[in-house]
Amino acid sequence: MSAGSASGRGAFVWPPGRGDDRTPADEATVPVVRGERSAWGWIERDWLGVRAVSLRERAAEVGWSPDGAGAYCPRCATSVGRFEADASGCPVCREKRLAWNGAFRVGPYESVLRDAVMELKFTAWRRVGREMGSMLGEAVAMGLRGRGIDPRLAVVVPVPTTFRRRLSRGVHHTLVLAREVARVCGGRVERGLSRKHRPTQTSLPRSERVRNMAGVFRVRRPEGLAELAASGRVFVVVDDVRTTGATMTAACRALRSGLPRGAEVFAGVVAVTPFEGR
Repeated sequence: MSAGSASGRGAFVWPPGRGDDRTPADEATVPVVRGERSAWGWIERDWLGVRAVSLRERAAEVGWSPDGAGAYCPRCATSVGRFEADASGCPVCREKRLAWNGAFRVGPYESVLRDAVMELKFTAWRRVGREMGSMLGEAVAMGLRGRGIDPRLAVVVPVPTTFRRRLSRGVHHTLVLAREVARVCGGRVERGLSRKHRPTQTSLPRSERVRNMAGVFRVRRPEGLAELAASGRVFVVVDDVRTTGATMTAACRALRSGLPRGAEVFAGVVAVTPFEGR
C-alpha cells in the first residue's frame, strides 16, 4: 500500500487493521508528535501518516525517562523524596498491611507515560505497550535482583480484563505488558486470574472503588500455581495504572488464596497516580 496522493486515494494508515473504522474524532485522541530528531521519525510522520511514534522518541523529545529505584517507595511505589522511604516503606504505607511484598513501577501517571497508557488501552497501540512493558520489565528485574532474587524466577500474572472489554477495546492491554515484562526478566507469563465484569474503576469515585473490587477476581488453575511456588518461583502481578490500589490489592489477595503460605507476590505497574497532598 502506498501513501495517499492528490488522485483521492486515502492516506496510508498505521497501525494495520485500525484505519478502516477510525474516525476524525478517533485521530484526535492520538497525539501527533512534532520535531522528531531521527530520519525515520520524519518518514513515519510525513510519508506514512503515523500518529503515535515510539515512546522512547517522545520521551527523548521532552526529556522524560523511567524512574530510578530511589524515586518511589520500594514497598508501595508511591513517589517519595530523598531519604523518605526505606525497606519498611514510606509515610503513605509504613503503617499499612499490603497485599504484596514489594512494588515496581515505570513512573508517575503524567506526561508522555499517561499518553502511552491511554494509547495502548483505547487505541490498541501494541508497540507502545511493548515499550512500556520493556521498561517495567527492567524495573522488575532490577528490583528483584536488589532483593537477591533471580529475575528468571518471575511468574508474571497480568491483571485480567473481561471478555467484553477486550472485545470492545481490541486488546488485552495488561497481557501485552506482562509478556514483555516476562521477556525482559527471562521469566514466564501465567494467566492465573479471571475477572467478573464490573463498572470500570475510573467511572467510580475513590470511595467506592474498594467495594467494586470485592470478589471480582478468581484464581485459575491453583494446583499449577502452587507447584510453581513450591519450585521457588515468585509472582509479579502486572497492571497499567495504580490509583487507589484497590484493583492491585484485590488481584494480589486473590492470587495469594491459591498459593502456599510464604509465597512472594510483587506488584508491577506502569504508572502510579500521584498521591493527593504529595
